Amino acid sequence: MSGDLHTGGVDGELVMFHDPIVEEVRAIREQLAAQFDFDIRKIIEDAQRRLATSKSRIVSFQLPKKAPLPIGPPDLGDPAVRP
Repeated sequence: MSGDLHTGGVDGELVMFHDPIVEEVRAIREQLAAQFDFDIRKIIEDAQRRLATSKSRIVSFQLPKKAPLPIGPPDLGDPAVRP
């Protein structure tokens, strides 16, 4: 049961930890939703518009290209190769 995963309070009720960062994120989410009349399409359009004009680095979940494998025997004179 999911109740087994959480610490119970003195009276057996679920005790929730109040994280100020989580509370701030939830408040901002509520403000944004209210700004767009809780219309998910408008919220997404705004997020996509801001994403397109942002100069911040965006996380990509694409796998990076593999580095080419070295050709030939290792250069034992190279300090990076020596054991």
